[in-house]
Amino acid sequence: MLVINPSPYVSSLCYSIFRIEPYTSCSFNCRYCYGRWYSWKGGLKDIYTFEKISKRIHKDRLKTIPFRLSTLSDPFQYSEVDKRFSLRVLRIALKYSIPLIINTKSTLLMNEPWRNIIVRLGDKGLLVLQVTLITLDEKVSRELEPYAPSPEERLKLIEYFSSERIPVVVRLQPYIPGIFRDEGEIEEYFKMLKSTGVIHVIVESLRCIKSDLEYYGKLLNTDAYQEDAWDIYPIRGGSIEVVKPRFNWLYREYIALRKYAEKYGISFATCKEGFFSLHTAPDCCGMFFLEDYVLRPTLYEAWLMYRRDRRVPSIDELLSEYCTQGNYICSIRLVDYPRVIRKGIRNHEKMLGKVLCNRELLGKVAFEFTYV
Repeated sequence: MLVINPSPYVSSLCYSIFRIEPYTSCSFNCRYCYGRWYSWKGGLKDIYTFEKISKRIHKDRLKTIPFRLSTLSDPFQYSEVDKRFSLRVLRIALKYSIPLIINTKSTLLMNEPWRNIIVRLGDKGLLVLQVTLITLDEKVSRELEPYAPSPEERLKLIEYFSSERIPVVVRLQPYIPGIFRDEGEIEEYFKMLKSTGVIHVIVESLRCIKSDLEYYGKLLNTDAYQEDAWDIYPIRGGSIEVVKPRFNWLYREYIALRKYAEKYGISFATCKEGFFSLHTAPDCCGMFFLEDYVLRPTLYEAWLMYRRDRRVPSIDELLSEYCTQGNYICSIRLVDYPRVIRKGIRNHEKMLGKVLCNRELLGKVAFEFTYV
């Protein structure tokens, strides 16, 4: 499945709705992983479909939204050593000049043959490397990410690929309440990122099962896990109760994070939360480091129109505004694209339209529209 299923949060806030999932499980076994709440198909079928679509896009000289490798499991987990599914994806992207966003906490890609292809993709402006790093504390990391490389190993990974002129983005994801005990630790974190060559940071808050609040509170010795400080986070088709921190608390926390990102010259954005006024980058994922790609209109673009016109645009107004721009793709400009891309974008636009015309839902999805 190369297109993420439409949902109020993804359809409204996420540019990168195209993905390749080489694996259907993950060996890192991170405590906070939300992949376990979903079932998904991937593997070789995804790779074959990606290759077919890539050929078409390349042949017809079309621009595409960057593909994400991957969203629900680490593409360079231990299985990759033998199966090399992600390596096949990298080779396809290189052959057909398809822009990729990689999200990993693995150090495998420092080894050959992965390393060489990563560098070649970077040289062609086709790659953004996102590395998940939630803490510098080795003990906390080992508790929450028991089988993943240590923070020190990931910092070496970041430093190496930064030295190879690869745009390296750090995902502070999830941002776990209490993971930094004070602003001194926040500053130490961003100072370290700067020293290793990080140029952009993306923050996304923890989502967890309600029954896990006590665990996190005890682990980090904080009272931030009182139930009244958390809101329900809807899971599509889910039967479990998932929660996330309330917007107002997150806003205060993110202001502190942005302050130190700015101090050390690192751009800052949030993921799927709609804190647009805190962003210091053109987009959240770091796509702006790529050379040849297109975006899809999201609530960020709707927020820009709202600031200008003082009213929330309809989906038709939003698409009309941005489909005239060469760096955006919309349903009315899809005739030459493969069917799976046409269908996927249209479905996400329909969901975005539903959010734009529902003020209550709009405020739940994006902080900047809370008081509209």
